[in-house]
Amino acid sequence: FPSHDSIGDGYSLEGCCQRYLNEPGKKKSVEFEMMLKLVGWKGMPYILVKEYGAHDAGQTYKLAMCLMKKIKRSEPAVIEFWKKVDMPNTKALKHMKELGIKVDQDFCAMMEEKCITRMQAIEEETGRRFHGTGSVKDMQELFWEELKLPKIYRKRKQKDGTFKESPTLDAKAMERYEVILERDSNPIARKVREFRGWQKALTAFYRPYQSLVDSDGRIRTNYKA
Repeated sequence: FPSHDSIGDGYSLEGCCQRYLNEPGKKKSVEFEMMLKLVGWKGMPYILVKEYGAHDAGQTYKLAMCLMKKIKRSEPAVIEFWKKVDMPNTKALKHMKELGIKVDQDFCAMMEEKCITRMQAIEEETGRRFHGTGSVKDMQELFWEELKLPKIYRKRKQKDGTFKESPTLDAKAMERYEVILERDSNPIARKVREFRGWQKALTAFYRPYQSLVDSDGRIRTNYKA
């Protein structure tokens, strides 16, 4: 078969068909190419799209059958795993996406307001900002000076290509700090944990549930396999 480098994108339908079937993956007639340049995909006549799509589907099937035979000969265990695990999982994910989950948007809106109110109250109680403009400085003073937490360092690439370590409060560092805070009995540490809990509930659940819901009131994930 042609080498990966000789066919450009070896993982596209075109590339895979050339590599494994030794034939083109797409069928584009002279008329198709001409209309594509003149009107684009949106103005493409149905008859030309039908021919293109039918060939596309046919080549995908031929490619699948070819690869199945190759895998059966070289790695039969992979086929069994696909039949017993991957295929059932794929069907389950398909049904989950079609069904979706009903979202109580009124409840989510109420909880969003509750999260915001409690987060603001915690900031007022502690006299510190845990998010928004200026919050990084407040968090640095709280973590490293008042609570005496160890600094977590992160390597950052400099303009000259070298790397420099500096203390950070990025997302990965905060995950580690949360573990440390769980063991800290300081009242401020408890407030930080509470704030982070409300913040996560707001940003990961109640707010996205409202913005990502479909027109039928259900939320669906987007599986990219």
